[in-house]
Amino acid sequence: MRSDRMHCLLRMGAASASLLAFLTVFGCATTGQTFFASQEDGRRAMAGGGSNLRLIANSEDVGGYFDVVEHTWPPGAVGNMHVHDFDAFYFVLDGTVTVDYGDRTFTGSPGSLFFHPKGVPHSHRDASGEGFTMLLLYAPGFGEGMNKLLDEMSKLDPKDPDFGAQSSQVLKSVGKTEPR
Repeated sequence: MRSDRMHCLLRMGAASASLLAFLTVFGCATTGQTFFASQEDGRRAMAGGGSNLRLIANSEDVGGYFDVVEHTWPPGAVGNMHVHDFDAFYFVLDGTVTVDYGDRTFTGSPGSLFFHPKGVPHSHRDASGEGFTMLLLYAPGFGEGMNKLLDEMSKLDPKDPDFGAQSSQVLKSVGKTEPR
């Protein structure tokens, strides 16, 4: 392993290091480019359910393979059943989350990984009552589409009573995600 990758592994902690190792195997290491984002880096936006998004890396940053997003949900949060037009990995960083796939349900705590293949309906909810944070990996990435998604989400007013419906429409039209 090259020394710059080892340095990142050591700075990120065990759970994040596991994910970084996975990403390296998945394809990031083949780009020939290095990438670093600190906890302060990334674009941020409010999303539905009082959650917060932080775009850590879009696919253009890491060779076109995937987008990396940190998604933080408040206590008691529930994400409605939805489907993605891309594969998604959800790596639990904090809290406990339950993911429903209709006929199957899994609950994960920090270090757990959920995989949602393209087209598989799923929902998630706070299982601890304390909120949760996940690192999301979307593959293949959709490049500037992630920046466009955050641009559109940032135009919405979270205090607007229609914010949930408006954010769902943005996710459907820009984010390749559709409610089910």
